[in-house]
Amino acid sequence: MLKTLYIVRHGQTDLNKQGIVQGRGMNTDLNDEGRK
Repeated sequence: MLKTLYIVRHGQTDLNKQGIVQGRGMNTDLNDEGRK
């Protein structure tokens, strides 16, 4: 049986770039790099 593996990566935000981990209740939009 053939199986398919999908690899998904999250996009970058300005807070991620600054080393700030986001979680529940703290959502920011993707920056230009994260939209690529």
